[in-house]
Order: sequence, then structure tokens, then C-alpha cells
Amino acid sequence: MAGWMPREETRRTGRRGRSAPAAEPLEPEEAARKAETYALDLLALRPRTVLELKTRLAGKGYLRQIIDDLVERCLRIGYLNDRAFAEYWVEGRCQSYPCGPARLRLELRQKGVDAQITTSVLAAVLPPEREGELAVRLAKKKAVSLRATPDRATPDRATPDRVCKEKLWNFLRRRGFGTRACQEALRSVCGPSEELSEVEIAGPDEADSGS
Repeated sequence: MAGWMPREETRRTGRRGRSAPAAEPLEPEEAARKAETYALDLLALRPRTVLELKTRLAGKGYLRQIIDDLVERCLRIGYLNDRAFAEYWVEGRCQSYPCGPARLRLELRQKGVDAQITTSVLAAVLPPEREGELAVRLAKKKAVSLRATPDRATPDRATPDRVCKEKLWNFLRRRGFGTRACQEALRSVCGPSEELSEVEIAGPDEADSGS
């Protein structure tokens, strides 16, 4: 039984539109060898989850048995580890593209990481104290650009400070930061404000739900 079949069974020659003969399927041993080489090349670029690797191999047309055997072998020797991937992913985000727990939960779920692993990794790598620090750092950077650009689209706003505070809040929430981290960031950047209470801008606590 062949281990791999090209997705395109035929290809056009171009001049007269005739099809070239289909490529010969690989023998199982050769298909397994090519699958392993491809998988190792992917893992050399960056860590992958089990789901990511399976998806990439399936996209190349390898049979399920070859994929399952290869993934099992990679798990056994430590080349695949969803917890290690989650730690790598969260730390990378913290360093280069700060996000809160809600955004990270979504990203890791899309990559196939188990919810319990995600919860454990977030507790270890992104505790509330670090989340607050990241939110403050991000808010300070964002506030510079907001204050440098007049908000001409909303002339009926009470004051520019109110507009800035609302935009900062929404920006941080979209990045997945929780209510407390957002409140800490806004107090650090904007100071106390009587014109816009934290209750008014908080709304439903979507970023803390983890859904």
C-alpha cells in the first residue's frame, strides 16, 4: 500500500492542454522517511503542538497511519510537548507582543493545547502581577500615540482625556487583559478621573471569562 499520494494526480503540460502521467506513489518506507524529514524541518524552525504537526503532515497528503506513528515517536523522544509549546508561546508573547490571559487562551486553544495545560502554564508564566505590569507598559506606549493624534472623529466627547481613557481600555481588552490589569494600567497612565468611572467603561468582564 502506498504511503503517500500527491494531491494533484495530474498536471497540465501547457501547450496542448494534455495531462502528464500521475506521479508514482511512494512506498510506505519512503513515505515515512520523507514525512519524518519534513516534520523535523518544521520542528527545527520553532516548537509545534501535536495538532499543528498533524495538520501540516496531513496537508502534504501523508496517510494517517504514517502521521500517527511519527507523532507518537516525536512525543516519546520529546520533540513534541504541548506544555513546553504553551510555555514558549506565552513567554514569547510577553516579550514581543504582550497579551492578556483571555487572548492567550484563545490562541492556544486554536493550536490544540488542552485547557488544563493552558491554565497551568498561564498561572506559572503570567501571574496577575506580571499581567498588570505588561498592561501598564503597553498602555503607556499606546497613550503616547493617542495623545499625539487629536480625536477628530468624536468632537462631541466630553474631554480628550475621556476619549483617551476609553480607547486605552478597549485596546487592552482586545489584547485579552483582565479588568484589574486594565484598571491598574489606566490609573498609572491617566490618573484618577471623576469624569469616567471604572464601572462605566468596564462593562461585561469578557476578558476574564476564559471562554
